[in-house]
Amino acid sequence: MKAKVKDFNPDKRNANKGTDRGRELLRASLEKLGAGRSILVDKNGSVIAGNKTREAAIALGLEDAIVVETDGSQLVVVKRTDLNLEVDAAAKELAIADNRASELGLEYDLDILSELSTEIDLSQFWEPDELDDMLSVGRLIDPEDADRAEAESKLGKKASTVKAVLYADSAATFEQALRMTGNVNRGNALLEICEFYLAHATEGTEG
Repeated sequence: MKAKVKDFNPDKRNANKGTDRGRELLRASLEKLGAGRSILVDKNGSVIAGNKTREAAIALGLEDAIVVETDGSQLVVVKRTDLNLEVDAAAKELAIADNRASELGLEYDLDILSELSTEIDLSQFWEPDELDDMLSVGRLIDPEDADRAEAESKLGKKASTVKAVLYADSAATFEQALRMTGNVNRGNALLEICEFYLAHATEGTEG
């Protein structure tokens, strides 16, 4: 059955928000090597898997699609009649591009993932600790819940440990700020930043 790619609806709650680099690689692969991986939709035409492929195909003007209906009891094999893996460089490139685009294009939307965790069991995809760490991103952990044992053993005195889990872009800013202090001790570097902020934040309030 023939269809138009644009007629399939993207998943509005897709847990993968994607990355610019992943989109660029996927688009370049489609443009140079043609379509490889297929798109999976439900019975209503909503995309289950392949949202980024749909997006890239539409951007490149790849409008036409062939639909193979199945109930999931059989695999659907896409056969590229123009490629021979043993001799064609394009086939080898496509194999790498398929894996690499998937790898680079994965960035979870943690808000959506958190919502989905109330509807389906995500522990079948991640270990409990992995899932807890992912869903705690951006949330400060109470010092009372943090493990102080290691810090106290090193310092020889009571220590208060604060742990923050940050998004990748926020973590990069955090690391840059620590480096700019020139202090190799991360705890002291963070304290220096806090003291600097407090000193400047109170300048306009004194007097």
